[in-house]
Amino acid sequence: HTAFTPILQLGGAGTHHNPWLYDAEAGAIYRVLARAHMDLLPFFRVHARRASETGYPPLAHPSLIWPGDAAGFDDPYIYVLGGDIVVAPVVTPGATARTFHLPPGRWVHWFTNEAFEGPADVTVDAPIGSPPVFVRVGALLPLAPGDLDTLVDVDPPRVGPSQRPFLRAWSFPGAAATVATEEGPELEVERTAGEIRVRVTPAATGVRDVRFLIELAHADPPMGAPSTVSVSGSPIASGADADSVRAGCDGVCFF
Repeated sequence: HTAFTPILQLGGAGTHHNPWLYDAEAGAIYRVLARAHMDLLPFFRVHARRASETGYPPLAHPSLIWPGDAAGFDDPYIYVLGGDIVVAPVVTPGATARTFHLPPGRWVHWFTNEAFEGPADVTVDAPIGSPPVFVRVGALLPLAPGDLDTLVDVDPPRVGPSQRPFLRAWSFPGAAATVATEEGPELEVERTAGEIRVRVTPAATGVRDVRFLIELAHADPPMGAPSTVSVSGSPIASGADADSVRAGCDGVCFF
């Protein structure tokens, strides 16, 4: 549950809940969920700032966001992160599936990449370590670098420059989406007929390297892979493979 909230906290008493005492199976599950939480840190920071400015909480019940969807009022455990991520925690001991009401829109399962259409009552497999978490098509999620394990600043430092060189963005193209990140750049993705326009507006300080993952398979309406990619009207060449693009390049590259 708390992996997909702004504060990941391990509850319980005594020593049994400390992750360094987990067995191999529990440790592997914890690693996956802790990684998801670290990935979402820039997203959490955006909505923590919004909460401080407007009072609107990062977590909300679906009834506050879709008041016309009365079928989603009854489940007290389901919640929405920033209007873009639906989480339906499993609260029944021993259960390996979860039935819940998915709000209006098109949603993609965080762990399986399967798409679902709402509003609808759905039942999904929910083994331990793969909870029902869904990203809204149309969302633009700012994410941390995949090798970043902590933001704790200690002496000697444990977060080296190589662990925080860039900001990731995960886009599910639908309508236009804009997010001003705490790290610096403002990100924008706009879907037009046959085109996806990505705009990165750097701040005076902050991240200069932004890496987008655009889920074309879940674009709404659907679209295929691009034959050309242009920057300011000038076509650029495709990278050799996905790993070379993830490693970074001089200027702009795509795969």
